Amino acid sequence: MDYVNKLNGNRIFLSLPQKEDYSLYNNWLNDFEINLTFGRSHIVYDEINQAKYIEDYNNSPDKFFFVIVKKGNKTFNENKTNKEYKINKIDKINRIDKINKENKENKENKENKENKENKKDKNDYINNKTEKIDEKEQAIGIGLLYDVDFVHGKVTLGILLDKKFQSKGYGKEATKLLIEFAFNILNLNNLMLYAIDSNKKAISMYKNIGFKIIGKRREAYSINNETYDEVYMDLLKKEFNEKRI
Repeated sequence: MDYVNKLNGNRIFLSLPQKEDYSLYNNWLNDFEINLTFGRSHIVYDEINQAKYIEDYNNSPDKFFFVIVKKGNKTFNENKTNKEYKINKIDKINRIDKINKENKENKENKENKENKENKKDKNDYINNKTEKIDEKEQAIGIGLLYDVDFVHGKVTLGILLDKKFQSKGYGKEATKLLIEFAFNILNLNNLMLYAIDSNKKAISMYKNIGFKIIGKRREAYSINNETYDEVYMDLLKKEFNEKRI
């Protein structure tokens, strides 16, 4: 599937949603473990409502729905590099010179040997190349920008990541790309998000990026007979750009 690269990162990029992936998005939004950290495990989506949800984002001027796409990797490994091949060839010439000096009478045999060895090395060099490994681009999460206020320059951010790709740095990179889009493309000034205080990893990641806690809504979530605060964090454009330099 060809994804539209709206904003490019190192290992990922932000893309527009694809209808072929709607069932994947639906699985994420119905995954109990993923949504437990958002306090949204009670919400049930079907594919029809999911499509309406995405279309609502696509048709609204004050919110953006992005797919977080892991880049495809193309690797080309060689057991012998060009440099190694040249070194081997130089060594061969030196050995041949030494042999020629020791025994000039066998010159013809030595030349035949050299030609055979050169041919063999060249074939080995070609045959030792491995095939290119094409790993296809893969949707691994969703990034949201919503409640966009172009008059006052503020916006709210949300991110959801497939469980298989959590705690591997993808969430941090995706968050930075969403911030980049909000501040330096939409030209907004204040970006806010919220997290449940039980989600220590996410809060720590946001702090590392530069977010500051601006307040808490006490005991705002009741999950598994436990109550948790809702933590509000924000980031200013100048803070993000200064830290990036």
